[in-house]
Amino acid sequence: MRERILPALEAGRCVIADRYADSTVAYQAFGLGEPAEMVDAANRWATAGRKPERTYLLDLAPEVGLGRRRREGFLPDRIEGRALEYHRRVREGYRQLARAEGGRFLVLQAEMPPAQLHAIILEDAWRLWRSRGKRGGAT
Repeated sequence: MRERILPALEAGRCVIADRYADSTVAYQAFGLGEPAEMVDAANRWATAGRKPERTYLLDLAPEVGLGRRRREGFLPDRIEGRALEYHRRVREGYRQLARAEGGRFLVLQAEMPPAQLHAIILEDAWRLWRSRGKRGGAT
C-alpha cells in the first residue's frame, strides 16, 4: 500500500486490484468468524484507511462457482476445499458489505456471459475515470 498504491494514486494514476480489504472481511470475519473489530483494525492499518472508489462484486452462488472449477478440472485449494457453508458465509459477507456501502459497489450477477460482464465493468470503469477530471484527482 505505502510503497506502490499510495504513490500511484498521488501521481494521479489508476490502480486496479483483484482483491482488497473487503476480501479479508468476507473470508476472515464472515467465513471464519474472526472478530470483525480485529479484522477491521488490521485492514485500516494495512490500507492506510483507504477504500476503493469502486468495487465490482461478481456475485455467484457458491455451488455454481465451485461446480465450475470442478468441471474445468481444477483441484480445490485450501480455501476452495472448505465446506459449502463456509463459502455461503463468505458470499453473504460480500453481499452485506455491498448493502452497507452501496455507492462504492457495483454488484453483478456472475452467471451472465463473461463478455457481458467485461463490457459492463469496462463501461463503468471508463465512466469513473472520465469523471476524475471533474473531481480533481485520485480518490
